[in-house]
Amino acid sequence: MGERRGNIEGERGEENEMRQGWTERERRKKRVNVLMVSGKKSTSRQNLKEASRALREGLKKGEYKTREGVVLELASDAFEEAIHRLSPSVKLSSVKRGGSTMKIPVLLMGNRSSRLGIRFLVEGAVARARNGGVPISRAMAMEVHSVLKNQDCHSLTRYRRLQKEAKANRMFVR
Repeated sequence: MGERRGNIEGERGEENEMRQGWTERERRKKRVNVLMVSGKKSTSRQNLKEASRALREGLKKGEYKTREGVVLELASDAFEEAIHRLSPSVKLSSVKRGGSTMKIPVLLMGNRSSRLGIRFLVEGAVARARNGGVPISRAMAMEVHSVLKNQDCHSLTRYRRLQKEAKANRMFVR
């Protein structure tokens, strides 16, 4: 047998610690890159600023809270909380068994969970912008608002559908 080099779990742990220690500037860069469409970073920055401005109105009223009941004060905290609420713990993976293909739930490792949460949020904002005829910045603010208020929206529907399907298919796990 080949020799293992390094402690894989230790390396992942160090990587996660590094991510948790990100500065606000690095987190903002990450959000800008996630919202970027067709390589237009300046447009993405502007959209993020406008979405943050729209969210600040709700933050001044104190209407956004974490699950623990802590009132959110910054727009960046509101984005982080929305992503946290949309981050699934499992994904569905297709596996072929006995001539039929089944979707089985698989636990997500590392940062993949938050990546899916970000994807759900961005897809919901894009769908809202297309269907509602509003700018993407306003649609992003509306989507974050809906997630934080636990109102029905595209991204929460997608998250709930994934969790429901994973729960229904858990009997296929060996």
